[in-house]
Amino acid sequence: MSHSPSPQALRALLDKYAEIERLRRAPVSSEAPRAELRALARRFPGSLRELDCRSLEDLERRCRALSAALATGAPAPPWAAAQIAYHGALRAALRIRQAARPLAGDAAAVQAWLVQNYHPAWDEPAPERLDGAIVEQLLRPPGGRIHRWTLAWVARELQLEPERVEAALFGHWGQ
Repeated sequence: MSHSPSPQALRALLDKYAEIERLRRAPVSSEAPRAELRALARRFPGSLRELDCRSLEDLERRCRALSAALATGAPAPPWAAAQIAYHGALRAALRIRQAARPLAGDAAAVQAWLVQNYHPAWDEPAPERLDGAIVEQLLRPPGGRIHRWTLAWVARELQLEPERVEAALFGHWGQ
């Protein structure tokens, strides 16, 4: 994964923030339909947490920053690469965990499954970045939390500390 997000990746991230902003602006008495929330979570795993924790001002700021980068070709905000890598890695991890769980403990079978069945989306880890050992980590993540595994994966990929990745995802690193 490149540290400089592509225009396609920035556009997808802008779409995510625009959708979260729209959902946040919905009247207090209305709840977002479950189908909309599921679709958002499927496309951008972990984004429902942002729906709960990001202020409207923060959402607007992120939309402006992404729009400016797309319009001018300026560098993406520092948090954008972490967001894109996180969503792709978590989506892949969830899919792999579900499919490979019956193969847990059989490294050869897991590796064969990856070769035959893992077809990553544009923002997911490339097959050559994954092996049976990594899938075993996904099946049994440290502390039992796939979120922590994903933070560590993104931190390694972007050469950042996991705390900085978490701040980029759910805090205010780099606004």
